[in-house]
This record gives sequence, C-alpha cells and structure tokens, in this order.
Amino acid sequence: MREAHALNQAGWYAARVDDLEPAQRFCAEALEITRRHDDRDAEARVLDSLGYIAHLAGADRGRLAVSSSSGARASRAA
Repeated sequence: MREAHALNQAGWYAARVDDLEPAQRFCAEALEITRRHDDRDAEARVLDSLGYIAHLAGADRGRLAVSSSSGARASRAA
C-alpha cells in the first residue's frame, strides 16, 4: 500500500503544479492498487485527489477528462 500512497501523493503534487494529465495517471494507478487490496480508506483518499484534479480541469473545460476506464467514479460533462 505504500506504492498507492506514493502514487496518490505524486498525483496530488502534480496537480498542484498544474500538470494534470500525469496527476490523473498517477492517481488512477493508485486507485487500482487500493481497490485490488480492498483498502476503502486509501481508496477514499485517492478518490478525493481525483476529484481535486477534476475540479482543476473544470477550470479550463476540455483539458482533462477523468476516464471511467481508470476506475474512477467521477466524470466531467463537456
């Protein structure tokens, strides 16, 4: 689970510097790991990060779509 935590943190920090595509990839990978290990608390933290990334992307519509194939439950309307 350390790997999931590290990926989530990398995604969050990438989002903070407006590097949203890598941020989403890191967090999507972290989400897969948390779900594979059935760690609901860690999954919630990753979903929070994905929501933050989607929020930032919404500030400039069309920059990033959080894909359902990543396992995220969030999506953004265009």
